[in-house]
Amino acid sequence: MTSPEWGSVPRPAQPLTDLDFHSGARIAELNQLVQELSKRTARDPGVRATQELVVLKDFVFSLLGLVQLLDGRLPLANEYLLLSGGARQGTVDMDPGVLGHSAPGADYDADYTLLVPILQARGCPVTLDMCRCPPGHAWLALAPFGPEACHRWADCCRDHGGEAYLAPGLVSAWFSQALGAVADRVRAAPRRGGPAVERVAGHGGLVTLLLSHGAVRALYDVVPVVAFQGWPAVAQDWLGRSHFWDGKLKEEDVAGGFYLLPGSGPAGLEASGPAWREASGPVEASGPVEASGPAWREASGPVEASGPAWREASGPVEASGPAGREASGPVEASGPAGREASGPVEASGPAGREASGPVEASGPAGREASGPAGREGPAGREASGPVEASGPAWREASGPVEASGLAWRLSFSRSELHLKKAVPPPLLQAYRAARAALGGAWGGRVGPYHLWTLVLWACERLPARYLGREENAAHCLLGLLDDMAAGLGAGAGPHYFLPGCDRLAGVPEPGLARAVAAVRGDPAGHLREAVERVKMATKLGRGLDAGATAEE
Repeated sequence: MTSPEWGSVPRPAQPLTDLDFHSGARIAELNQLVQELSKRTARDPGVRATQELVVLKDFVFSLLGLVQLLDGRLPLANEYLLLSGGARQGTVDMDPGVLGHSAPGADYDADYTLLVPILQARGCPVTLDMCRCPPGHAWLALAPFGPEACHRWADCCRDHGGEAYLAPGLVSAWFSQALGAVADRVRAAPRRGGPAVERVAGHGGLVTLLLSHGAVRALYDVVPVVAFQGWPAVAQDWLGRSHFWDGKLKEEDVAGGFYLLPGSGPAGLEASGPAWREASGPVEASGPVEASGPAWREASGPVEASGPAWREASGPVEASGPAGREASGPVEASGPAGREASGPVEASGPAGREASGPVEASGPAGREASGPAGREGPAGREASGPVEASGPAWREASGPVEASGLAWRLSFSRSELHLKKAVPPPLLQAYRAARAALGGAWGGRVGPYHLWTLVLWACERLPARYLGREENAAHCLLGLLDDMAAGLGAGAGPHYFLPGCDRLAGVPEPGLARAVAAVRGDPAGHLREAVERVKMATKLGRGLDAGATAEE
């Protein structure tokens, strides 16, 4: 037996029970890397409150106010939902393959997703037609919103079976063109010392704004949505089950509302012919248009405001007409992939009248519920009409999807905002680490939102005491990778809110599957690379402190 050198202390024997069987990585090292990555990508709450970011947020709201003045389509009383993190970070269920590519540090210092309702089902007996759509999608007839709405959105509709349905691709094209025209006009006459529009791009059903103020840059993914209050009948079965958040969250918070998003894949981007017709004149937008060039045509009607194009944080948006009054509805500022907000953000809605609260939707069980559904029994959960709560009727189209451009995607971002509060912190750290390790692999139609769905399923399946232990963060990371690999291999990804809806049905992702296998085979190496990428983003970032420039 060789004796140790003089003066050296023998190292204690390392336990052999802390190894990952598949990769051989030490669990202790993985825990350390997960925690380091979490700290480096954590958002300093004080940074969110910097004056520059507050001014940029207000600037975005004022741009939306000008969009309302442009043609009066957006609701006069509106309520936004502001989520920390861009759409590519998994804040909303959108296909990453059609979204733009911007890098933290190199392109922006902070990123957000802003949901902007273009319609609110306020007391309308709305029926969502899910029989002729891909899973998790729905058609939206415009007639229940009244003749005024039908006239206002006539050029964004398609006729099917004698009924006008709102086409998400046409709505996205209109929104992209309108917001781009306003941003381009403001950029043409910048205010000295005020915010600047660096770039505007429409893609994947949303509009990305890259803005700057002083030394700070912010990215906003702005998504046009249809907002509902209450809970869809198709998800009543889920609501009636027991959940990990029972006793931690109020049901009226979790089931208080949902949205329809423009489908960012083939189901929502189809738009033949002129994408939309502006009320004041014909403006064509046949596809994604960059605002940095002449492709964005200016609106033929003047867009005037009785104050600067942006407003200071200390005052409301000043605009001529009714758009100048302030909305009182708060805008939430955290999300599943998001950073913690320092508090609710008060927003002046695009039209600025005082918001009267979330949108309402009423009707029979097969329509949208007028409020959170109770759990009194199956009677309250049965669906009648075109929206079935269970069974294959709503999942299988009655034939070929004849007009895929009519399909909107159901989104539960408001619910996820609350659910995140009940997810154990070590599991959230593992989610962020897995997302960062797979950062270069997201594309196609499966993105970080699918990983977030696996987090919610893990909370349902595993004890909170296990998920809440710091030393189990590495096990959570490996488990999420295993779950993703299994789902991609089987082509199955159950939707958290919609029983029986398979998010991965018919979506082969061989490239992502190989990337997941590579990370699972060497998790420590890929986490170290992710840490180095965050360090590089910090060096490239400007205006914010070291912990504030990363993805998270």
